[in-house]
Amino acid sequence: MIVYSNPNTNERLYDTNMLRETLNVSKSFLVREILKYNFSESDYVKYKNLHLFKEESVIEFIDFLVKNRLIKEMNYLKRRVDKKKVNIDV
Repeated sequence: MIVYSNPNTNERLYDTNMLRETLNVSKSFLVREILKYNFSESDYVKYKNLHLFKEESVIEFIDFLVKNRLIKEMNYLKRRVDKKKVNIDV
């Protein structure tokens, strides 16, 4: 794994490949979620045709992913419970 660092601020930076490997997700999933999250221009640095995301932004992005996954799972479980209730009432 290659670690990028901003020499001015000494902050760690992550590229999409490192994110993909760390989160263990496909490239297409990661791109879709990055587009949904909509990083601001201050959240990343462009360097040699790479988008290097700041560590703080990456943590917020992971938080976003976890919350969305939780909401999705809760909605799925709610639909299943509602479906069971309908079947029991009939």
